[in-house]
Amino acid sequence: TTHFLSTFHLFFSNPIMNKIKQLLARISNSGNNNNNKKLILTLFTTVLIITAIVAIIATTTTTKNSNKTNKITSSSLSLSHHSHTIIKSACTTTLYPELCFSAISSEPNITHKITNHKDVISVSLNITKRAVEHNFFTVENLLTLKNLTGREKIALHDCLETIDETLDELKEAEEDLVLYPAKKTVYQHADDLKTLISAAITNQVTCLDGFSHDGADKRVRKVLEEGQVHVEHMCSNALAMTKNMTDSDIAEFEQKNMLKSERNGRKLLEEENGVKWPEWISAGDRRLLQGGAVKADVVVAADGSGNFKTVSEAVAAAPLKSSKRFVIKIKSGVYKENVEVPKKKINIMFLGDGKTSTIISSDRNVVDGSTTFHSATVAIVGANFLARDITFQNTAGPAKHQAVALRVGADLSAFYNCDVIAYQDTLYVHNNRQFFVNCFISGTVDFIFGNAAVVFQNCDIHARRPNSGQKNMVTAQGRVDPNQNTGIVIQKCRIGATKDLEGVKSSFPTYLGRPWKEYSRTVIMQSVISDVIEPVGWHEWNGNFALDTLIKSGVYKENVEVPKKKINIMFLGDGKTSTIISGDRNVVDGSTTFHSATVAIVGANFLARDITFQNTAGPAKHQAVALRVGADLSAFYNCDVIAYQDTLYVHNNRQFFVNCFISGTVDFIFGNAAVVFQNCDIHARRPNSGQKNMVTAQGRVDPNQNTGIVIQKCRIGATKDLEGVKSSFPTYLGRPWKEYSRTVIMQSVISDVIEPVGWHEWNGNFALDTLVYREYLNTGPGSGTSKRVTWKGFKVISNVAEAQSFTAGNFIGGSSWLGSTGFPFSLGL
Repeated sequence: TTHFLSTFHLFFSNPIMNKIKQLLARISNSGNNNNNKKLILTLFTTVLIITAIVAIIATTTTTKNSNKTNKITSSSLSLSHHSHTIIKSACTTTLYPELCFSAISSEPNITHKITNHKDVISVSLNITKRAVEHNFFTVENLLTLKNLTGREKIALHDCLETIDETLDELKEAEEDLVLYPAKKTVYQHADDLKTLISAAITNQVTCLDGFSHDGADKRVRKVLEEGQVHVEHMCSNALAMTKNMTDSDIAEFEQKNMLKSERNGRKLLEEENGVKWPEWISAGDRRLLQGGAVKADVVVAADGSGNFKTVSEAVAAAPLKSSKRFVIKIKSGVYKENVEVPKKKINIMFLGDGKTSTIISSDRNVVDGSTTFHSATVAIVGANFLARDITFQNTAGPAKHQAVALRVGADLSAFYNCDVIAYQDTLYVHNNRQFFVNCFISGTVDFIFGNAAVVFQNCDIHARRPNSGQKNMVTAQGRVDPNQNTGIVIQKCRIGATKDLEGVKSSFPTYLGRPWKEYSRTVIMQSVISDVIEPVGWHEWNGNFALDTLIKSGVYKENVEVPKKKINIMFLGDGKTSTIISGDRNVVDGSTTFHSATVAIVGANFLARDITFQNTAGPAKHQAVALRVGADLSAFYNCDVIAYQDTLYVHNNRQFFVNCFISGTVDFIFGNAAVVFQNCDIHARRPNSGQKNMVTAQGRVDPNQNTGIVIQKCRIGATKDLEGVKSSFPTYLGRPWKEYSRTVIMQSVISDVIEPVGWHEWNGNFALDTLVYREYLNTGPGSGTSKRVTWKGFKVISNVAEAQSFTAGNFIGGSSWLGSTGFPFSLGL
């Protein structure tokens, strides 16, 4: 009824109603009865028509509104099958697939906008932008409330800033996506897109973090939370789809060019003056950071001898969106001010007279009413920022809690020979890509924190004396999504204590860090760590929070088991070259094959990422498993599994491996799981003298079991130690461990390490008639099938339908569970 009345009002307020009024006027003013009758008849007919139209529109409107409560909207019902399939496929790679599909499929005329996965990402970003704009207006409305505390007002202004940045980041991501994959390398595109969307995710969390200082803040947080979390999840979906698309394109590019992956795209240049610079710091900027005399555009001098007396005035005078470097020379002096370099002030450089001479200092802090975000003495947001020979400090002291000296959200920013000094929360590496070299950073609790992708090189990082009863934490990294390309890397640095802590360090435990957010990622490598750090190294944040999702850099010499009752666990490493779990159990020394596993996973829904599992027993020790998996619905991403005989025991249940490296000798992928390998490097290595290499040994014992090994879009080759002597050690795709052994290799690159016959018997004629060995559309010098075995159980697949049955979507039911992993995958051929 409401819809009918509103529509009725709409019609009778428009030009049609004006025509009717004119008609009525003509009737009343006319003396001609015949004409009046005709006019009345016309009027009656017109009213009937309008009433019918109103009824139809009202009914349609009601139907549309009722459909808003359905998961499948009227728009999604109009989706073409082709568009529906593309959206579904893209959304299955996300952490929130239902939100992804419902949001995108509800868009008007969506069928005409979707032709590939890139289109899905583009539409998703556009929808997210609108949601961000809605949140902006929500914050503006909240600021009109009269009973807000001072900190609530500050926090809301922080939100306006981070929301505004988010809009720019999403807009830039859309523009970059239009160009993809042209104009830049696929690596650069991938890194830029992931950086932009990762920063947008961080900004949503930062807004809400501003309302977590006391109980009173939470009332405002409740109003904002739903909208901010919605945008965070939408950004997460866009990031997952972007990562899946770019990872797949990188793999395809490398497969075509036979390149070894440099997946992060942030390569370091050759060492120059003891520093390995990121590729995005130009030669000119490197000279500015390391060189002697630099021509300044403006000079700041406290004594009035320059262009300005304050740093803030100089920043205000800098051009907007400058394409050239704008150098602000800051002469000796202590500048007591809070400085912000806003997002439109790009390509700025601060050049001091020396870090003991040029000091920017303030004392904003949380105890006195600021937010952590707003407390920064210096806040850098404008991209391509450089700083050299300056000290940034916050003098609030340890009793004032969070008090930031330097906050950096500037993409592609670098700091050289700078000091950053405070107590709690000294250096806020907020988001985007950053680089610190030859710097000194000092503080107490979480004194390097945030969610940037940041590298510290050749820095001195010193804990200082905190408040009584406090513990020092060097880092508190804040990654909230497993697909974010963020983390803190400390390389070739020195971690120690200041003089005020050194003598009393036993009274103030100091740790390398704690996980501020769920997917916290910190890597410390090639550094000197003093005895100020507790032997355990790391500290929890709050109970078990994030501990199941975090394994820091190091070699863990242990045997690990995840038992069946420990479900939904994730192992998240700091990189497969950094986080290594290693053991050496083996059959020769008395173990069983089953028990020899360095890591054994049984609890369902297990995930692992960025870790190496290895068994170092060596080829002379025979069976020695690096990883045994019996966990149903388990997935491994960007992991290495390294041993010799029986490297990877895919024992049972449904499993998925993507972007992994598996290496071994005899039967080095074996077991009876239903398992799919996608985009993996599977390499035979040099075995014992006289041995043959077997890539697989599948163990299906019943023809009705839904098990088998599927290797799809992978690269089968040899390690360096085998490559030069491969003629002495025959290598085969596999042999039948059990009677109904089933192995499928499709769409993969097979090198000439594989013998032309392809496969090898287990023992005489055992299983040769009952096994199921298939090959489909493989390439490479070892993929030819003309000389393959002639067993009854072997054949080359010739039709797409049969090949489809071995895809991740069909063979392991991937459409129902792989999307929740957040890992890249392909459901089809």
